[in-house]
Amino acid sequence: MRTRKEALREVYTTDMIIIIAALCILLMVACFMVNKLMIINEGLRKLVFSERNAKLEALFDNNELKTRSKLGIITLDANQFCYPVDDPVFTSPLGMRKSPFTGKDEVHYGTDLYSLNMQVYAVRDGVVVEHYPAPVYRQWNGHPLFGGLIEIKDTYGLSRYAHLAETDVHIGDVVEAGQPIGIIGDSGLAKGKHLHFVYFLDIFQYIKHRGE
Repeated sequence: MRTRKEALREVYTTDMIIIIAALCILLMVACFMVNKLMIINEGLRKLVFSERNAKLEALFDNNELKTRSKLGIITLDANQFCYPVDDPVFTSPLGMRKSPFTGKDEVHYGTDLYSLNMQVYAVRDGVVVEHYPAPVYRQWNGHPLFGGLIEIKDTYGLSRYAHLAETDVHIGDVVEAGQPIGIIGDSGLAKGKHLHFVYFLDIFQYIKHRGE
């Protein structure tokens, strides 16, 4: 005959098995739902990006943009570009440097500039393809690394303007070289106000269009 202690132990063991089984089922359902949500999110992301790319392609096919772009784009001479700021002060060059955060050697993938005017300009005619508004406290965080961010696609490549305090353009906007697009800031992962500028050259587009 079982003792009371043994009976309670058996009930406790049975209850634990039921609880563990229920938790396993809940975990499986949760994993299934997360997987479904990821599939749905990926589908929506592809839809959004396909629609955005279609709009950008339509803008690049626009005759007005083509005409403006052909006015001076034959070779990559310096006079085809505008400086992104007035009277630039170069605070950190492209290449190896000491990290302002760790003090260790690192590759700096861009050029940091400062200007007393604080205004930032588009360096070439193009279309805005990426835009993160400058962070607003408790409303918008901006890009986690670059804060206020603008990227502009042109005939030969893409220009990036980061750590902005203000952004004055949006995705799909057609801009001209020298057009004001934002204000120098220290948003994102930055120490001190400056513009982090990068130009990505698409060498294949350059070869394709340089004779036009």
